[in-house]
Amino acid sequence: MCGIVGFCDLNGEPASRGVLERMTDRISHRGPDGEGYYTDGPVGLGHRRLAIIDLSPAGHQPMANESGDLVITYNGEIYNFQELRVELEALGYHFHSRTDTEVVLHAYNEWGESCVDRFNGMFAFAILDRKTQRLFLARDRLGVKPLYYYADAGKIVFASELKSILEYPGVPRDLDHEALGDFFSLNYIPSPRTPFKRILQVDPGHFMVWQDGKLKSKKYWDVHFENGNGRSLREEQLIPELLELVKESVRKRLVADVPIGAFLSGGLDSSTVVHFMRQFATGPLKTFSVRFNEKSYDEGEYAWEMARLLETEHHEIFCSAEDMAALLLKSSWHADNLTADISNIPILLVARLAREHVKVVLSGDGGDEVFAGYPTYQADQLAGYYKRLPAWVRRRVVQPLVHALPASSAKLSFDYKARKFIEGAALSPARAHYTWRTIFTSEEKHSLLTKEFAAAIKGRLPEETWEQLFAAYPNISDMDKGFYSDYKTFLSGSILPKVDTMSMANSLEAREPLLDYELVEMMARVPASMKMKGLTTKYLFKKMMSTVLPKRVVYRKKAGFHTPLASWLRNDLRGLVEEILSEDNLVKTRMLNPVFVRQLKTEHFEGRANHSYKLWGLMNFSVWFDHYAR
Repeated sequence: MCGIVGFCDLNGEPASRGVLERMTDRISHRGPDGEGYYTDGPVGLGHRRLAIIDLSPAGHQPMANESGDLVITYNGEIYNFQELRVELEALGYHFHSRTDTEVVLHAYNEWGESCVDRFNGMFAFAILDRKTQRLFLARDRLGVKPLYYYADAGKIVFASELKSILEYPGVPRDLDHEALGDFFSLNYIPSPRTPFKRILQVDPGHFMVWQDGKLKSKKYWDVHFENGNGRSLREEQLIPELLELVKESVRKRLVADVPIGAFLSGGLDSSTVVHFMRQFATGPLKTFSVRFNEKSYDEGEYAWEMARLLETEHHEIFCSAEDMAALLLKSSWHADNLTADISNIPILLVARLAREHVKVVLSGDGGDEVFAGYPTYQADQLAGYYKRLPAWVRRRVVQPLVHALPASSAKLSFDYKARKFIEGAALSPARAHYTWRTIFTSEEKHSLLTKEFAAAIKGRLPEETWEQLFAAYPNISDMDKGFYSDYKTFLSGSILPKVDTMSMANSLEAREPLLDYELVEMMARVPASMKMKGLTTKYLFKKMMSTVLPKRVVYRKKAGFHTPLASWLRNDLRGLVEEILSEDNLVKTRMLNPVFVRQLKTEHFEGRANHSYKLWGLMNFSVWFDHYAR
């Protein structure tokens, strides 16, 4: 796990070592164990190393093959690299290290662009082919590892983080108003956009080829849901196969020459990962969790229950309102692609704790997408029943009752879920699924945004992305379309960037076994009715894990990872809210209407509404704007 940067400028002077160093230093937190630079004519490659496999100097990057024709800068882990190494050795390749980096290099030499089809892992890398003067950039299937780029006539600049690209001379910082419009809807920006008009992401499951000043992109993988596929499958047939696949996914992610631990919340996903880690651990297994003093949000007792059951050496840290205030500047600097998840700072804290003991952690991230765990999937199911009610009942009875519910600060409160549900239940499946993920509705954004900024968006509706994703596979069920859209938006745009940025801020590598692509492909073949039965989320997964974990753990009501943010913003953090969302700060952005934001603050402070997600997103944007856009 590392940080990579690079560029090729056919129009300028030979590659500047000084520029390369500045770009690489900007992400020193991603790799405190070493740094490396390579220049050749117009090309510069940089690397910051977090040594995980083969800690010797043999793993130094950028790395060249024996002939020097290929040079790589690489970030990630290829979990099947040992098997690929055996295959490559049989083909006559020689290795001078024990790294997976060298395997990637030789794999590209042997199989060219199709090498990515053979990799099981998380990765973002660039390979310079000096013979053909081409750059090959690739990103893993699900987007666990980030890769950003700026391309102009005769020039390309790329890096693991936006902040490195901004160090390259002449890269414009023009803001992408449409992307920022998406942010205000979602508190994140779906790929391939970023907050900057000219800087994009390499999409998950894609590679790019840069040659002769031209850039070409190609999709090499996607999640495929097939209508009716798997209907003949039976639970008793699937469960042993699925158990073995999850177990193998965990085993593959335990290869390292440094200590490995795990995030453990006590929920089903993290408990599953630690359960299988326990089967392979030869020594003490260290686990880590974050807690809150507010009891309704605290899952510490569940984490301790699992730690005792699985005999782990458990460590915990408490997150407070003071931590949120103290770390907001730091977290927003690291989240340079504008991800304003409410759990950014708790993850930053628990990652810092874990780094005191280990260098790698496994997490349960991805379980909700793979196994159908989100409440939004229940809403998808319920919407069908709701639409059968007479229109007058919905309009005159249900909607007034829901809007009359008092605002609550409780975690996933009924009034919050009910309001979100009726917002989308009458819409098309695509727009409904989008609506249940929104922070500001389109109507609210008319009040939130200045007229000038609204005009700059040119009428773009973020929900169009969901409509396109739902239309991509017209012959599958609406439920599967919802799963697919979450892979492409919420997972790759919010969940994975959050984990990557907050863990790497502490030089900690996070691995997600529940996102093994073979596991994802298998579950995509499982009928939606088996993944979620009625309103029971994760039906098949729960039934499977009930064979190896206590039923009280498996069937415990889903808690999710939330913070007491509503109460904190109303009390302990009220002064911080007023400071960051002051009229002066809002006016400086030239995007936000101070009058409407003042209304949001007043309603929240007085307990008339719960605007915590809205206010937190605006606060993160304001701080991010100070970091990167002023």
